Amino acid sequence: MTRAADGPTASGERSAAAGVNYGNISTGDNARFMHLDPGALKSPEQVPPPAGLWNVPRRPSRVFVGRDQVMDDVAQALASGRRGVIGQSVAGLGGVGKTEVALHHAHACRERYTGVWWVGADSRTNLTAGLAALAHRLAPATTVLPDEQAEAWASAWLYHHDGWLLILDNVEDPGDIETLLGGVDSGRVLVTTRRDIDWTGYGLTPIRLSTLTQAEAVQMLCERTRQDDQTAAAGIADYLGYLPLALEQAAAYINHHHIPMAAYHDRLDDERAGQLLAGIAPGQNAQRAVTRVWALTLAALSTTNPIAVEILHVLAWLAPDDVPRDLITMLTDGDQTTADLALGVLASYSMATLDETTVSTHRLVQTVLRLTLPASQTTTDPSSQAIQLLNTAVPANPGGDPAGWPRWRDLLPHITALTNHLPHSTDTTLSRLLNETGVFERGQGLYQQAELHSTQALAITEAALGPEHPDVAISLGNLAS
Repeated sequence: MTRAADGPTASGERSAAAGVNYGNISTGDNARFMHLDPGALKSPEQVPPPAGLWNVPRRPSRVFVGRDQVMDDVAQALASGRRGVIGQSVAGLGGVGKTEVALHHAHACRERYTGVWWVGADSRTNLTAGLAALAHRLAPATTVLPDEQAEAWASAWLYHHDGWLLILDNVEDPGDIETLLGGVDSGRVLVTTRRDIDWTGYGLTPIRLSTLTQAEAVQMLCERTRQDDQTAAAGIADYLGYLPLALEQAAAYINHHHIPMAAYHDRLDDERAGQLLAGIAPGQNAQRAVTRVWALTLAALSTTNPIAVEILHVLAWLAPDDVPRDLITMLTDGDQTTADLALGVLASYSMATLDETTVSTHRLVQTVLRLTLPASQTTTDPSSQAIQLLNTAVPANPGGDPAGWPRWRDLLPHITALTNHLPHSTDTTLSRLLNETGVFERGQGLYQQAELHSTQALAITEAALGPEHPDVAISLGNLAS
């Protein structure tokens, strides 16, 4: 019991009582105090759309053929004058150009909207982070809120305003966006997805994006390579199943090596070029075709810059977008020049997309790499490298040091992706990483994610060390918290 002289009393463990208090009282382990000036955190309806609101990850490809009708359909649907939120979904195989359609629409129709905001929506975690970032952009004071509260603030802002375009890229689970779509009453939503389901039930007008025709594929190859061998271009296009990403990869290889398209076509017919494809299921023609292209590219990279291939294999285990570039420098033992050279080569082959601070790779590239072993038998397993990389990169004291929270937010999608790729891991380093992740998420109010990651950490620890090991008790304690 705590007693204040001639004042109130409080009973119970770690209780406090005060007569007059001019400051803060905390009896918790992870308490946070934030000072805001009166009125600093405005309600969503009080915040007008800022001029030039724009968050689109990159410019669209300059060579973009065979999509005129799709672009018209998207533009017309989103230009509808009817009231309420208007949604459009663009579905199709990975690499067919769904994201390019969204990029081209955003840039071509930018003046139609009061603002354009792009969110990577391949997981619930990334959706929350993307909408929280919108809240932070609109009202900087929302940075004091946990991400889930900032997401709710952004959703409320979308409800109270009109004229915006929200792009949700690569939605995997329609349930992730169902509440969002049901809670907004105006604006425009453009969804890209590999899921070919009945999106009309979610209020979206669906468009199915198919591969190119032969003529369109030939045109793309000839324009991209600046070569006019239509016979060779037709042969390459035939072999690659007219998949835009595969054609883009082929053109990048041809341009980098300054070879005729006919020579590239001959190499595709060489069965040795497909040795890395053993893990790909038969019958997936377009996917098998694109992996053949990447097999050729990896073979060339292994000769010219083997470090680039090692980096690419590690990137395959992380989230596809926004990998901090300093992680790549960590993979090269702090050698910035080596890291930059390797990334430059990967970009020249269209195997990675770079900006000043991040690296992105295509999901299908990642899938192929996870299914294939590195050519060098002396290379450490890439998934183990990815685990060690993130374990080293995360800041200490995730629950109590606010200075490390922005870094945690940047790394959280990659920790989630890595864990999803390794559902049966018994790596105790991964368990330690997940325990720390759960502590961070708990402090941010992300309780469902914290429970999931703490449960995974417990399962790994028990499988690796047995149920009686002291580390199991630590994992149980974190899960109980």
